[in-house]
Amino acid sequence: MIEGMPQEIKYGSSSYRLYHVVKLDGLLRLPDSAPTITIKDPTGSSTLVNAQTMTMLPIDTSGGSGIIEFDNLSSEFNQGALVTSASGATATIDRVESDGTEGYLYLKDIKGAFVKSEAITDDGDTPGSGKVAVALKGAAYYYDVDASSTSSWDLGENYPVTIAQTIDSVDYAPEFFIDVVRYPFDQPLVTSDYIDDLHPDWRSLHPESEDADWTIAINAAHRKLALKIRSLGNRPAYLVKREELFEIELAYAESIIASDLMGLPSEERMRYREDASTAWSGKGEFVIDSDEDQQVDSDDSPKVMTSRFTT
Repeated sequence: MIEGMPQEIKYGSSSYRLYHVVKLDGLLRLPDSAPTITIKDPTGSSTLVNAQTMTMLPIDTSGGSGIIEFDNLSSEFNQGALVTSASGATATIDRVESDGTEGYLYLKDIKGAFVKSEAITDDGDTPGSGKVAVALKGAAYYYDVDASSTSSWDLGENYPVTIAQTIDSVDYAPEFFIDVVRYPFDQPLVTSDYIDDLHPDWRSLHPESEDADWTIAINAAHRKLALKIRSLGNRPAYLVKREELFEIELAYAESIIASDLMGLPSEERMRYREDASTAWSGKGEFVIDSDEDQQVDSDDSPKVMTSRFTT
């Protein structure tokens, strides 16, 4: 599961991607072999996807993260050091697993492509050195779910999923639910172009000027909103307009970006922080209306946030 994202598939789609990140005790891990995914119907009585092998997610070689399997170790690699390949690819070593001869380097901030069999060294006090045994691989996997058959998939239903995987010869089977929706929440609603149009002076206030990148802030805002939605649990009876989700995500993104704009007056930065802190206000506090048998907010109107938002 991609952390911080509601697990959803698109209703009526013939190929909608469901992601899974392999972790153990909170750490990114490479499984012994590709995980398999099983999906059952909401009652658990029939199987829609039966133990299908998941595909490794390609690693973004520009600022992404991934794992190198190495061998021919001549000197231990150093956590936190910058590792460089013979062809010039670089990355920061986030974690090292080594038996003194071979092992894994868990990398972040990757720039370029690491190639099998080429030499790699790091810039530690005692430089680590070895060779790439297996080119860069990820600990994230996906499976394309075919939800085009409306006789098998129902809008607004939760489907139980089991992912079978083996890590260091130990079997694990995490379970979760996926939601069938019209508009999956797998991408930010706010765009960098929208930020530029809304705040045309912000780039001039950013330390990187025209090279400023709003994408990181927007993705962080989207993850925050996704976690807020998840915290409400499954409340399928009510919908929220897509525009309301957009406004909340925008408030989060503006707050994150404004905090980096040193040229922005402090009172302005404070205002964006306050807007972000109140954007979700009231969305997670509900009571049961005994007369109507429904969840309502303080003004007695149904208003439940779910990811099944309308247009």
